[in-house]
Amino acid sequence: MKRIFAILMTICLLAGALSITAFAAEAPAEGVVMRVSGVEQTTQNAFTTTFLQDFDNFQDGWNYAMDIAGDEDEMEDNKFDRILVEIYADWSANTDGEFTEEIWNGAGFDNDTIYIPSDAKVTLNMNDHTINRGLKHTHNDGEVIYVDEDADFIINGGTITGGYSENGAGGIHIKEGAKVTLNNVHIVGNHSVEDEGAGISIEDATLTMNGGSIKDNLLYEGDGGAIYAKDSTVFLNNVEIKNNQAITDKTHGAAIYADDSAVVLNECTVDGNGIKDDSKDFKASCSIIHGDDSTINIGKSTFTNNGGGYHYDPRYAYSYSMEEYIGFYSSVFTLEDSDLFISADSKISNNNVYYLFFARGDSSVYATDTTITDNTAMVMWSSSWNENDNYFKNCTINNNKLTSKKIEVAGGIYNDY
Repeated sequence: MKRIFAILMTICLLAGALSITAFAAEAPAEGVVMRVSGVEQTTQNAFTTTFLQDFDNFQDGWNYAMDIAGDEDEMEDNKFDRILVEIYADWSANTDGEFTEEIWNGAGFDNDTIYIPSDAKVTLNMNDHTINRGLKHTHNDGEVIYVDEDADFIINGGTITGGYSENGAGGIHIKEGAKVTLNNVHIVGNHSVEDEGAGISIEDATLTMNGGSIKDNLLYEGDGGAIYAKDSTVFLNNVEIKNNQAITDKTHGAAIYADDSAVVLNECTVDGNGIKDDSKDFKASCSIIHGDDSTINIGKSTFTNNGGGYHYDPRYAYSYSMEEYIGFYSSVFTLEDSDLFISADSKISNNNVYYLFFARGDSSVYATDTTITDNTAMVMWSSSWNENDNYFKNCTINNNKLTSKKIEVAGGIYNDY
């Protein structure tokens, strides 16, 4: 059943990703920082854009835009399908990470976090500019963007950085029922402390990323360096997930942590995540992609240079509980009651972990047309290899070593020593 669901989900998400909403505006007058417009959907594929107002600062413009977007009656009276916001300059918070100066934040801010109201439909064209919350360790708490329940939010072409959150996500926090689409957006240099998702945290919602990157995000504690997904659907197409790290031991999902979720990676690059670097106080993560009761589909994607320095001999770990037991290993993929499908000329090489695939409980790995070479790792460990229909079909598996010992592969699983 999981397998059928995974295939159907992939087809639906691929079809949905082809529909990308973007609106262009003429260049504004000198000094304009933000332009706000209303968009009316006149037919299924045709839109009419109505200019509303220009602003010389982000704060006033965003409050104005969200005041309209969050007012169902005003949207209906004006026949607006969504609110379009264009920004024409980089925007940074002050040294305390505060975007607003007033005690009252307005419709578009919540404790200086950029806020998208529940049920609102908003498109933000960043025109390759940057929004920087400017927060670092020991400073104030706050993600960059908060997407409230059932909102429909699209960002086109820009960079989100400088979030530091102790209650949610570092970069973008997506709440229940929301639908978020990121087109050529870069989620860079955000932090999460004692929580999940340094780059993006999503719960019971849908995220689609087309192009762009999630990189250099840092977990102080918690799981999901680039993305933490719970009860959600995530589709990543041609996305670079790079150099997301942690500074505490036993952090899981340096790139992605999926909890009861469906995740698709298509033509993605996953590189340099979860490594150990004493000079920067980075610790190696237990896993790079972590699925817990989830389905993960991977096609034509590359996994290189991930993990490192978290290798322990399993013969000394057997007396520990399973929660502690898993902490003794690093892996590219850790599956707990989850299914992984990897195919379409995907490549796994030059990763430094204990296992490439670590499958616990009712988990399965289905690998087709995949190259697995030159890793410092055992290929696979499974607690249910004989019970489940795992397979490695038409795969190249060669020159994978743990320390100085070459791992022989028989039927897709390593021979222990």
